[in-house]
Amino acid sequence: MTRPQSIQTSVDPVIFTVFDDKLHILVVRRNIEPYNGCWSLPGGLIDCKEDLDIASAATRKLKEKTNLSGCYLEQVATVGSASRDPRGWSITIVYFALIPRPGEIALTATHGASEVRWEPLNNDGIGIPLAFDHEKLIKMALERLRSKVSYTSVAAHLLDEAFTLLDLQNIHEIILGRKVEKKTLMRRYIGSDLLLKVPENRHEGRMRPAQLYQLKERNKVHYFVRSMEGPREE
Repeated sequence: MTRPQSIQTSVDPVIFTVFDDKLHILVVRRNIEPYNGCWSLPGGLIDCKEDLDIASAATRKLKEKTNLSGCYLEQVATVGSASRDPRGWSITIVYFALIPRPGEIALTATHGASEVRWEPLNNDGIGIPLAFDHEKLIKMALERLRSKVSYTSVAAHLLDEAFTLLDLQNIHEIILGRKVEKKTLMRRYIGSDLLLKVPENRHEGRMRPAQLYQLKERNKVHYFVRSMEGPREE
């Protein structure tokens, strides 16, 4: 009797953050086969004993690589084929995660990796070759993120707990790769009663002190009635 082929099942979180006015993605350098020495997403196989479900596996991998929990995490897609892994048939569940304040994170190269770093995103990729089909997975996650930013409040999860309206505008423009009207953004967030004024201002150079805000419910994502449009032509 022929023994059935086992299928490897993994999770691959695409971990986004923003600094230096650019989206960055967390990558690791593998020190195991296959693709020893190559860069990849910080994913891994599901642990049948430790992981209660797929979300638990994604949360565990995020914790291992960034030592953070409670960050925004969303499932993007399930990808599987006989060719994506040289070891045989494999399935991966793709997530994206949003990490604010990357400077406060102590990145850790855990088992299977010799190095971990943030890599800037240029257009739809990060400019370095990746193992497996991870370039494709990044494009899928980025497409989902940009889509969600156009009709939800998810972009605010990349900001500090207290932020200015200019911070909010900048984060949308960085993710979408285009200009966003500040007035439109204010109507969306303030008009939907999503923000609370923080009883303090931020002083930046010679400019007038800017009012700080925070989300009323940071652990939730609000869905707007309409998608965000680009700037109006003069």
